[in-house]
This record gives sequence, structure tokens and C-alpha cells, in this order.
Amino acid sequence: MAIFGKKRKEENKLSTIEAILQQKPMEEVVHKPIQETRQESPVNHESTAPLFVKVEKYEKIFSSINELKSCLANMKNTFTVLNRLENLKKESLNVLQEAIENSERKLSFLNSELLKPSGYEEEIRTERYKVEDLEEILDELRSQVDHLKAELK
Repeated sequence: MAIFGKKRKEENKLSTIEAILQQKPMEEVVHKPIQETRQESPVNHESTAPLFVKVEKYEKIFSSINELKSCLANMKNTFTVLNRLENLKKESLNVLQEAIENSERKLSFLNSELLKPSGYEEEIRTERYKVEDLEEILDELRSQVDHLKAELK
């Protein structure tokens, strides 16, 4: 009888397996995705922004940022003006240099074309400025620089 009891147990197992197969196809059982379980790490409060900020503090921060923006814009404008001033200075120096060279050429041409009487010696005079004249020129230049500084502000 033990043999017959063994056969019934095997039949019960087979019927159980067949019932499972009829309920779900084998593809669904094999390809069923495994769900990952994540453990969320604790939130670091130092790296996240606060949920609420006082309006006064926000306005203060916002006004500080606006002041920084305006200061940077002023500095940028100042450098632009300084660059233009440098370019104008270079251009004016070049124009003066060309004018001096042109005047020297014309003067040497005129000097060579003029007839000189015999026994005539050319006297070369160089004008010298007095110290007072130079101080006046320096004062005028200082006032021009002060005027340019006032324009930058």
C-alpha cells in the first residue's frame, strides 16, 4: 500500500503544478521584474534651501545683489571710458607726431629753397618755458583730469 500512497502524492504534486501553470503563463513568472528597495538617506539640511524665508531678509539679499550688479556695471563703464580715453590719447599723440614731422619737412624744404646772402650764419633759437608757465600748464591739466573723474562718477 505504500506504493499506492506514493503515487497519489505525486499526482497531487502534478495537479498542483498544472494549476499554477494554468493560472500564470511561464513567461510572466520568468520575466517578472524585481522591485528594488531603496533606503532613503537622511536629508542633509545644510545643503538644502530653507522652505520659508522672512520677507525682510529676502528683500535685503535682493537689494544687495542689485547693488553688486550696479557696482559691476559702473566698473565696466569706467573701464570702457578709460579705454576710450587711452585710445584718444594715443590718437592725439600720433596726430601731434605727424604734425611735427610734417612741419619739420616743410621747414627744411623752405630753408633749402631760400637764397642766403653770403656771410650769413643761421642762428637757432630754442624757446624755454619759465617755471611759472609750466606750473600753469600743469594746473590746467589737473583741472581737466578732475573734470574727467567727475564725469566718470
